[in-house]
Amino acid sequence: MPEFEFFMYQDKLPLQKNSAAWNAFLPLDRKASSPSSDAALSYGDYFLAVRGFSDKHFSDAEKISVCIQKHGEFYHPARAEILKDGKSACFVINAAVSDIGKHCIEREYLLLKTLGRLVSPPFIPEVYAIDRIQLEDGREIPMFSGQWFDGYHEFHLSQNSDGSMGLVVWDTDKGNYFLSEEQALSLYQQAAKILTLYYNPDTFEQIFPWHHAAGDFVVKCDDAHQMDVKLITVRQYVSPMECEENDAEAVMDGLLAFLINLSIRMRLDRADGVSEIVWADDIALKGTVQGFSDALKLKASCPEKAFRNYIASWGEEELSEMAEAIVGSYHPQSPEIPIIKQRLQSHIALLSKLIR
Repeated sequence: MPEFEFFMYQDKLPLQKNSAAWNAFLPLDRKASSPSSDAALSYGDYFLAVRGFSDKHFSDAEKISVCIQKHGEFYHPARAEILKDGKSACFVINAAVSDIGKHCIEREYLLLKTLGRLVSPPFIPEVYAIDRIQLEDGREIPMFSGQWFDGYHEFHLSQNSDGSMGLVVWDTDKGNYFLSEEQALSLYQQAAKILTLYYNPDTFEQIFPWHHAAGDFVVKCDDAHQMDVKLITVRQYVSPMECEENDAEAVMDGLLAFLINLSIRMRLDRADGVSEIVWADDIALKGTVQGFSDALKLKASCPEKAFRNYIASWGEEELSEMAEAIVGSYHPQSPEIPIIKQRLQSHIALLSKLIR
């Protein structure tokens, strides 16, 4: 059986069993919400569950180092470094501790497996094994292993020293840093391209919901400042509308609705990942439109030129009406709605210019 070491996020020394941290309870999310007594799970129980999973699916390893990465609403992911024959490889192990995570983990595993064959090369992680590990008290922790994107990091909007908002990459190796405007444009462009590539114009199926605030996208910046973006989670792949008639006009209508919704959601985040809801500046919209167009050029069933011809007949007022209808379909208690409504008119005015 492999030798195991367990680490807390950013700690360099292994966690000792029976220490205060080992017996402390996992928070339910990144805001460090406290679990109820019936949902409480200690770090020790978490690590032992990950060990049980690893014993079954990495049994030929010599040594496994497990480091918990973050506390998400859906999963508590761990980075597992597997040492075998003198070589190491890293995997992610997503463990569902919350009820919402347990409800969707099997669906997400299957979606990642299915969508991994839809776009080549894929922009989502490959997945390997799914299992349910039973704790000593009888509770089960479902988890699955997947590809670890080495060198990729979460990013969020944050306030610059001059008071403006910029994108900060949470680089755990080199330290956090702000992206330049050119890099931010590339990031938003690639994120929009990824979501558009996975969009099905015939059935209107799309990856949704997704949230920058949840760290669903990650980015890697090389020494030449080139950006590479991946999407690390797929909670659902659904159509937001009924698909009754699959004619050319319906395809274009659906594509426009997708673009408007994409352009709005791409600008939303929480400051530093956990604070108030914030709205990205116009560079996010410019990148979104560019990435959307880049993806359309690769879709034979829905070429960019056809969409440009279609959109030429839409005036700004008509676009605003569609945008308002889309925002009206959001959950009425969604905290993003006041932020969106304050900025929707200027957002659509710029979108109207960019898509001509």
